[in-house]
Amino acid sequence: NPNHNMSYASVCIRDTQLGARSIFDHLPHEYIAPTDMKVAALEGDPSICYATVLSRTNAMERLDGKPYSPEDYMANGELYRNIFADKVAPYTTCLVNGMYWEAPAPRLLSDEDAVRMFGRGSQAKNNIMRGIPQIPHKMLAIADITCDIGGSIEFSKEPTTVGNPFQLYDPKTRTVHSDFSRDGVVVMSIDNLPCQLPREATEYFGDCLMPHIKDFLSLTHDKHINDQVNNTSPCISRAIITSQGELAPDYRYISTLRQELELQRMAENAGNGRGIATREYRSDNKRVLLLGTGMVSEPVVEYLTRSPDVRITVGSNDEAQATALASKYRNTVPQLIDVADRRNLKAEIAKHDLVISLLPHTMHPFIAELCVDARRNMLTASYATDALRKIAKRGAQKGIMMVNEVGLDPGIDHMLAMNLFDEIKQNNGTIESFESFCGGLPAPQFTNNPLRYKFTWFPRGVLMNALSEAKYLKDNKIVTVESGTLLQNAQPFEVLPGFNLECFPNRDSTIYKEDYGIESAHTVLRGTLRYKGFSNAMDSLIKIGYFKSDEQDLAGFSYADLTKQLLGNRSMTNQQCKSKLISVFKGDRFRASSVVKLGLLDNAPIPAGVNNPMDALVEKLASSLMMPEDETDVIIMNHSVGVRLPSGKCETHRSNLVVYGDEGGWSAMSKTVGLPVGIAAEMMMNGEIQERGLVLPLSKEIYKPMIKKLEMEGIIERREVEAEDF
Repeated sequence: NPNHNMSYASVCIRDTQLGARSIFDHLPHEYIAPTDMKVAALEGDPSICYATVLSRTNAMERLDGKPYSPEDYMANGELYRNIFADKVAPYTTCLVNGMYWEAPAPRLLSDEDAVRMFGRGSQAKNNIMRGIPQIPHKMLAIADITCDIGGSIEFSKEPTTVGNPFQLYDPKTRTVHSDFSRDGVVVMSIDNLPCQLPREATEYFGDCLMPHIKDFLSLTHDKHINDQVNNTSPCISRAIITSQGELAPDYRYISTLRQELELQRMAENAGNGRGIATREYRSDNKRVLLLGTGMVSEPVVEYLTRSPDVRITVGSNDEAQATALASKYRNTVPQLIDVADRRNLKAEIAKHDLVISLLPHTMHPFIAELCVDARRNMLTASYATDALRKIAKRGAQKGIMMVNEVGLDPGIDHMLAMNLFDEIKQNNGTIESFESFCGGLPAPQFTNNPLRYKFTWFPRGVLMNALSEAKYLKDNKIVTVESGTLLQNAQPFEVLPGFNLECFPNRDSTIYKEDYGIESAHTVLRGTLRYKGFSNAMDSLIKIGYFKSDEQDLAGFSYADLTKQLLGNRSMTNQQCKSKLISVFKGDRFRASSVVKLGLLDNAPIPAGVNNPMDALVEKLASSLMMPEDETDVIIMNHSVGVRLPSGKCETHRSNLVVYGDEGGWSAMSKTVGLPVGIAAEMMMNGEIQERGLVLPLSKEIYKPMIKKLEMEGIIERREVEAEDF
C-alpha cells in the first residue's frame, strides 16, 4: 500500500542484532531514534522502511526515576517498568525481538499489553486495507528470535517450526490460531533459528565432521540396518535413517505416521464419495500415551474416552492387564512397552501428543527426559522432585508442559487449600495457621488387624514413609522430626471424631508457607491420617528390628525364627518370645500382641531370596494385608485454617473431604487420583493450561475449573466454620 508507512523495531542484543539488521539493510530504509517512531509512523515517507534498534536502556525505566543501569536492572528487575509497550510498540509494524528475560523483571510485551494495544481499535474497522491497522495500533508481526516461550513476549505461546513458521495470536481471546483471516498479530518463534551466519562456518563444521570420516566410509548400501547402526559410533548411528529399505529403530515411527496419513486420506476420500475408509480417522484426534495399568489407570481412561476425539494407547509391560483395560473403552488400544527399552519408548512417545505417567515416581525423570527430547507434554500425579524441576526448565525452553501433583495428595489437597485461602483473603481475613491431613484407609468395617490398615500398593512405600524425616512450622518455630521417630509423634485427630483417627507429620511442610502464599501463618503442618493403633503397632516393628535392611543369611528361616533372632535368641520357645515382647514393650500388651497377630511368630518360611528383615516384613504384609477386591476403602482429607477477622475475632475454617470406594467398582483412592489426572489431561489438550515448564495446580486458572469438574464427578468437599469460644 503506497500510503502506508512501515516501521520496524529491533530489540536485540549482541550477535542477534547483526543477523536481523543484515537482512533489513537490503530494503529502502532509514534508522531513527526510538522517540521518532511515532512521527515516522504518522508522517514518514511511505517509500521508506523506518527502523529503530532498542536496548533495555530505552525500553525500561526505573519506577523512582533514577537512570537505567545494566547491573542494577539485572539485580533489581522488579524496580523497573516497561515503557516500550506505550511509547514504541503502538507505532511498530514488525518487531524483531532478541531480548533475554527473567523474572521478576518486566516483560517487553505482556498479555495485558497486547489486550490494551489491540483494544484501542479493531483491525477490521476504519482500515485503509484489511490487515493493515490504523494508528494505534500498527503491529502486524513479531519475529521472536529468542523463542523464549512465555518470556519477554508473553504471548509467544508455543514454538513454531520451519515447516509452519507462523501462528496468529488473538489478544481478545488470548488464543493461538493457524487461521490468518482473523484479527491478531502474526508471531514467528522458530526454535534454534539461526540469527547470524559465522564466516568460519565451513572450517568449524569441517572440524566437527573429521572425527567421524572413518565411520562414514564404513557405511555401505549392502549392509543390514542393524549392522549399520550397531557398528558405528553413537553420533553416526543416531543419524542413520534407513538402509536396504528398512528404517532404523529410532525412525520406525515413520511407518506408523505414514499409515495414519494414508488412513486420513482414505477417510477424506470416503467423505467425498471417492472411496471407503477402513476405520474412523480425524485429523484433530488427541493422542494420549498412558504408561501404567495400576488401579488408578481405569478412571483416567474412562474419563478421557468420554470425548470421541481422544485416542489412548495403554502402555504396560503386562500385556494382559493392558489388553483387559483397553478392551473396556472405545478408541483405546493396548501396547506392550518395556520402559527400559529407551529407543522404542522414545519412538512411542513421539507418536502421541501427551504422555501420562502412572509408573513409580522414581521413573518419572527418565520419562520426562524422553518427553522433552520428543517435544511432548507430560502429566503425573506425583510430587515434583528436584530432578523433575530441572528437566522441566529445559522443557519450558521448548514450550513443553510438565504438569505434576494433580492426584489426591498431592493434588486435590492443593486445590481445596488454595480455594479456601482465596475466600478467606477476599473477606479480609488473616491466615494465622494451616493444618492439613489426609489418609487413604480401609472402610471402618474392614480394619480388624493390628495396623487398622490394608495396602492397595506394594507395602514398601508405606514402610519407608514411616522411617522418613518431617519438618513443620509451629508458632513460628521450625520443628524437625528425625528419621525413625515419626510414628512416636502421632497425636489423636479430633476433627472428625467418628472415625477414631490419629495423625502425624509428613515431609517438609515449611515450604508451603511460600508456595501457598500464606506468609502470615505462624503454624504450617501437613500430615497423614491413620486409624488409632497404627502408629503404635508399626513403631513396635521398628523397635524390634523389622525395619532393618542390612543383609543377612535367612535361608531356612521361618518368621518365628527371624523374630526370635531379632529379640536376641533364635532358640527360645514361642512362649518365651511372647514374654520377651512384653518386657521389651514395658508391659504394653497391644504392642506385643501386634507382632503376634501380624503372623511374625508363625512357622511360615521366609520366601527364598529374601535376605533382610525389611524385605521379609514387606513379603508378609503383601501376603496378608492387601485389600481384597470385595472390600472398600475411604479417603479422608481435612484442612483447618486459623483465621483472624478484621474485628479481631478468631475462627477456624475447615474443608472436609470424605470419599468412599464403590462396592464392586472403583476404590476411593483410584477415583481421587485417577479423575483429577484425567481432568488435568483434558485441560492440557484443550488449551486450558497455558503455562510451560513445571506446572502445579496452584493457580486459579487451574484449580478452580478442576474443583468444579471434580464436583461433577461426586468429589465434593464440606465446609464448616467454628468460632472461638473464649
